[in-house]
Amino acid sequence: MAFNLATFRQRVHSVARNQYFVVRIPQVGESQVITALCRSTAIPAVTNSTLPITYRGMEMKIADRPQFEDWTCTFLCDEAHSLRNTFIKWSSLTYNTQNLRSLPHNEYKQDGLSVSQLAADGQIATTVTFAGAFPSSVGEIAVTQDGGELSQFDVTFTYDQFFMNSLDGDMIFSDVDVDAGEDGRMKGVSIRGIAGVRFNPSVPA
Repeated sequence: MAFNLATFRQRVHSVARNQYFVVRIPQVGESQVITALCRSTAIPAVTNSTLPITYRGMEMKIADRPQFEDWTCTFLCDEAHSLRNTFIKWSSLTYNTQNLRSLPHNEYKQDGLSVSQLAADGQIATTVTFAGAFPSSVGEIAVTQDGGELSQFDVTFTYDQFFMNSLDGDMIFSDVDVDAGEDGRMKGVSIRGIAGVRFNPSVPA
């Protein structure tokens, strides 16, 4: 069968756009403010490490534990540096420089950080929620006599693991079991979304 633009439109109804996203970091502010100041971030990759097994010079690989790479967000810096100072204060909880001792991990590691990509209609398409997260790096702010550019900084979060809740993956924070149609879209599923707001991505049968 010939494949043309009309066929493509029939097969692919919509595609995700990278500017529709919500970042939630409850420890530092409201999701609307955090998302407005967040210039860019990423939905992390899913990666499994492997273990090689060698037999008579030939190598076979088997799956090992999942790997969770750091998560980085780029933020605009407000004039008072209030957001950046909040991240620095949070980061300082990891180690007490006065008595040279590490603090208990439950005093600085937090759950509930998340990034969600939205569909064009504002519904959540996929969410990644991070567990055991803390800012391991609060980046520099470049200053220059040339001027004319917005100040921004990076924050890198280290975390224990993340959980995905997506159209075709495991659903966390869901009220009912996933019922996916032949098109891969969910039916009858409610996701507890950002800041307690409930999103319903159900598609009419």
